[in-house]
Amino acid sequence: VKSNSTVPQQMVNSVVNANNNDMDTVKNNKKSPVVLTTETLNPLPSPYNNIDEFVLGDVHISIDTATRLHTIFVTDYLPYFPIMYTNSVTELYSQSQLLFWTVMLTACLSDPEPTLYNKLSVVIKQLAIETCWMRTPRSTHITQALLILCIWPLPNQKVLDDCSYRFVGLAKSLSYQLGLHRGEFITEFTRSQTSMPNAEKWRTRTWLGIYFAELCWASILGLPPTSKTDYLVENALKCRVEEDTVEPTTSEPDTADKNSNDTNGNTNDEPKMHLPSRFKKMISLSHFQLKLCNVMGSSVTSPDGLIGPKERAGVLSVLNKELDELSNVSNFETSTDVNIYYLYVRLMVYCFAFFPETPIEDQAKYI
Repeated sequence: VKSNSTVPQQMVNSVVNANNNDMDTVKNNKKSPVVLTTETLNPLPSPYNNIDEFVLGDVHISIDTATRLHTIFVTDYLPYFPIMYTNSVTELYSQSQLLFWTVMLTACLSDPEPTLYNKLSVVIKQLAIETCWMRTPRSTHITQALLILCIWPLPNQKVLDDCSYRFVGLAKSLSYQLGLHRGEFITEFTRSQTSMPNAEKWRTRTWLGIYFAELCWASILGLPPTSKTDYLVENALKCRVEEDTVEPTTSEPDTADKNSNDTNGNTNDEPKMHLPSRFKKMISLSHFQLKLCNVMGSSVTSPDGLIGPKERAGVLSVLNKELDELSNVSNFETSTDVNIYYLYVRLMVYCFAFFPETPIEDQAKYI
């Protein structure tokens, strides 16, 4: 018996088509790649770019005038008191508005016409009061501004109206809070100030500026100094000397810091601090001035604090010789401003010889 098992052609075609459709479905259902794209935004423009004018109260200063005054300050004033650096007016304004306006005010001292200086002196005094008393500043820049106002004081009609000594005291108080007196231990007091290029260097110079300004103004007003010789002052007295120029801004460590360690990681004995020659001489004179005041005017056995009349001659003789030796080593006469301060300190020595009850024969040598 012969059997026919022939499959109808229509059924075969249906099976083939079904298989093709399944393959197309698999292809179509294949997962397409997922691409993750991170888009970066353009950096926000600085609010201090494209500035045309600075305004404080009713005082308006164009960007050109501000740039001119900034150049005058950097060239003619900052080398005499190098406690800060500044590259441009916009950068300075972004760091501290009080410091910016203080720089503008100080530079105006060189203008033959005092109109702008007189206008600024009124509003800056108010700005300093608002910034330091009504707010809580935690910035080295604020301290630097106060010191500049001490070295080039605001105009006043009488000594009692002068805010300089109060500014020194405020600057010193703020500096203690910021840890300026502890040099490299910055992070124990503040974290924001460590972002400053060469933070330790400029904080230390600011602290030395306070040391000088406080001793200077205390002697002018006839007050006992409150400053003490600390580690930073001692290092300043024996530090290396650099040229009396203002350094450009750099975020790199100072040359002195780079050379403070040798190739084996051993620390050199010489101090890493270095100061401009003029500034170092001022600190050394301040150090002697503090010693003079402490020796001659800090007695606990007399109501006026002075040592006994009979002991003054011997002590003054020793101090006078010490000042002579200091002058021979430091050559104070080479800089006019340093020489003026040296003569002022010398005059203080002489003045102690003419205090009441000092024997006339002891006074004779100082006439």
